[in-house]
Amino acid sequence: MSVATLPREMYQLPPGSRDAKGRFVKGSSGNPLHNNGQIFIRDLILALESESRRQGYKNFADVVAKRALQYEVVLVAVLKKVMPDLVQHSGEITYTPEEKIERINRLRTLLAIN
Repeated sequence: MSVATLPREMYQLPPGSRDAKGRFVKGSSGNPLHNNGQIFIRDLILALESESRRQGYKNFADVVAKRALQYEVVLVAVLKKVMPDLVQHSGEITYTPEEKIERINRLRTLLAIN
């Protein structure tokens, strides 16, 4: 459950958490739910997986792979995220259909979400 779905009282700081200058008092957490953002990312991944299956895909990685096959700009963006130091893009990239399929299969392996 993400912070956005919790009642406001559950994620507000308890009274006495800050001193007169607005600093946290010793022993008080500024993050009472200990949420480091991973809850949102987990919820997002679950939603993407669910919607992908609803639309007939095996998983979200298949959606990304399909878009990467259709649009080279998507392929470049995904590769930059997956392997940022290995992708140098300074113009148009063209691949043969066989090269595209090979790269998509690599992406499927790399993006497999368990």
